[in-house]
Amino acid sequence: YQLGPFADIEMLLDAKDPAEFADRLAAIQSVSRSNNAALGEISANRADQAYTELRAESLQQLAREKKSLAEQKLAAAEAAAETEALYASLVRDHHAAIYRYVYRLLGDGLLAEDITQEAFLRAYRGLPKLPRDANHRAWLFRIAAECESRGRAACGTPEATGL
Repeated sequence: YQLGPFADIEMLLDAKDPAEFADRLAAIQSVSRSNNAALGEISANRADQAYTELRAESLQQLAREKKSLAEQKLAAAEAAAETEALYASLVRDHHAAIYRYVYRLLGDGLLAEDITQEAFLRAYRGLPKLPRDANHRAWLFRIAAECESRGRAACGTPEATGL
């Protein structure tokens, strides 16, 4: 028999008697059910594959986002650690000089220590904005001079506020 859309009909029409016709019809129906089941299975497998691909793509996107977030957090932590290290070196290298400068201006050791502490606090807050190639010593002296010139009230020392 020739293959094509009418092959099943040709097989049925060539039957010699009703029993052969019934047998051929049953065989065609069996093959048809088998083909339909196979097509259904293929369709289900394709749907599963498409879902799996979409899920994999979604998970890859999520992984990229989490990686990016982790990289941002790492960069922020590294920047914070760098800032802390720079601040520690500023205190270690310049605290005594800033204190002596403020003490010479005020002549009061306790007030000089308060002003120095406030100057370093302001320096700490300003570190993220400070260019890395800036002259840190000059910057610290400028902050200390500003605190001293504005007096205790500008620096928030307890003596000025009456606390």
